[in-house]
Amino acid sequence: MSLVDPACSALAASFMRRNLRAPRSGSAGARRPPFRRKGSSFDLRSIREYQYFDDPRAIDWRLYGRSGRAFVKEYYEELGERITILLDSSASMALAERGACLAVAASLGYLAAALGIGAQCRFFNDRGLGPGVGLHRSADLAALERLLARWEPAGGSGYDRALAALEARGEARRVLVVSDFHEAAFRYRPAAGSLLFLVRAALPLDGSDGELLVRDPETGAERSEPWDRAAREARRAAELALDRRLSSLGRGVAYRRLDPGSGPGARTELYRDFLELLYA
Repeated sequence: MSLVDPACSALAASFMRRNLRAPRSGSAGARRPPFRRKGSSFDLRSIREYQYFDDPRAIDWRLYGRSGRAFVKEYYEELGERITILLDSSASMALAERGACLAVAASLGYLAAALGIGAQCRFFNDRGLGPGVGLHRSADLAALERLLARWEPAGGSGYDRALAALEARGEARRVLVVSDFHEAAFRYRPAAGSLLFLVRAALPLDGSDGELLVRDPETGAERSEPWDRAAREARRAAELALDRRLSSLGRGVAYRRLDPGSGPGARTELYRDFLELLYA
């Protein structure tokens, strides 16, 4: 796959014989069980009336005998070790390094498939979760490349909405988000036992002096500002403040910054950090 960083093959081999980290104790009984989905285990999720699309074998015939109405039982089961890769497709991401962002998504998808973890990659913005593709084997990587080729940033960000939607689907146990984190607000906190790995695609800083016409890519608002040494220092201070905020979101959240022009070597270290958190 052309977007995958060259070192990923060797990195996958180095983790091949290691065991995935077990769920932290207490997560199975949490109010927000992030690693569960509908299934057929012995942990009852809900009882509801039979619908036309349900498998008739799922009908609880004892309830039918008592009530004369058909009901089905839904159960929880563990979702396994699949990871979710979320790529921000909001308008501000057009300013980030496209190649680096796509390489992160593609390389992590490759690593998940190579290690047998399983993954899904999805776009998101303020409209919620966008198109996605599942990755279970190497043959799925072609579908991932086709998906990433369709990445066209537009609209606003929507971290909280996208992550809440994943949680509602039972797919929020292991999530990696690639974004510029243009919006200041980030309120989502992962449930107990989850891992949320944030990768910020930092934007380049122009080193020349002059007057800048600044346009917010998500709102369209424009303003003229001086761009001099003081302005650059203020921008750097704001960048550091954002780094501090994102790196101090609490337990279950990890943060890495991807600087402009950092290259495949820095990305490989990012992948290694993420895998270290997944593996014991």
